[in-house]
Amino acid sequence: AIIGFTSQTYDVPEDQKAKITIGFTRGEATSPVTVRLETSPASASDKDFVSRTVNVTFNPGETGPKEVEFEIIDDPLVENTESFSVSVVSTSVSGVISGEPATVNILDNDGNYFPIACLLCCQYEP
Repeated sequence: AIIGFTSQTYDVPEDQKAKITIGFTRGEATSPVTVRLETSPASASDKDFVSRTVNVTFNPGETGPKEVEFEIIDDPLVENTESFSVSVVSTSVSGVISGEPATVNILDNDGNYFPIACLLCCQYEP
């Protein structure tokens, strides 16, 4: 049986949670299977998302997909898109093969703008 993420890339606005889905891409659980997922930083740091390890269990006959949420930290900084990965690090049953890690892209929601105070102090007076 093969288990993996339903998408290899997830684009998530900075003010929302990342919702990652995982399931069997071939076969199904014939006995309970617990899959351990773990986050790893890429260009994102611990100030951008909450790193965590989570277990997902599939009961016999289940194929998924199952949804797992990861918290994104919304900050006021104007930033480029940052990313982290989610990987299957272990399974409770031998013979269950995991696919590639998923990449979560955190899309900045702060935009490029000048604060009102800056605009007020820079006004031109004839």
